[in-house]
Amino acid sequence: RYHRRYDGETRDYVISPLGIVFRDGVVYLVCQRNGRDDVVHLAMHRFLEAEGLDQPVHRPADFDLSAYVNHGGLNFKLSDEPLAIELQVTAETAVHLEETPLSTDQRITSAQDGRRRIIATVPDTAQLRWWLLGMGDQVEVTAPQALREELAERLNQALAQYR
Repeated sequence: RYHRRYDGETRDYVISPLGIVFRDGVVYLVCQRNGRDDVVHLAMHRFLEAEGLDQPVHRPADFDLSAYVNHGGLNFKLSDEPLAIELQVTAETAVHLEETPLSTDQRITSAQDGRRRIIATVPDTAQLRWWLLGMGDQVEVTAPQALREELAERLNQALAQYR
């Protein structure tokens, strides 16, 4: 029995667990539900009750929990197409991104104004946007233009609240 966040409904699911992931202080059960093939993640604190069943767990033969996480499985994908992003970041932020790269193809070069230029291919996710907005003046998105405009609009709306 699971209490859904978005519509507040309580639903009963038959779940085939695939793994548990901790992210940002929240524990998620990665699973398949109701015999479907799609993999979902459910916040453990939303479970109201559970009982064991005598049914076998359905686990896809090719499922790999690490690959699921590394390919954006918990990041609330907005598109199946990855984004080729270009950022201008402070030197301090660049040091952090050297240690924890955004992607396997990330490249860091020096920019003329003392900042660092980051080029990477990343999943198109809400998490990416939250991270970029949370970086404030430490990062500037220079490409793709649509993402730059989206973030600029959100930052303008935030600024308007302080005026």
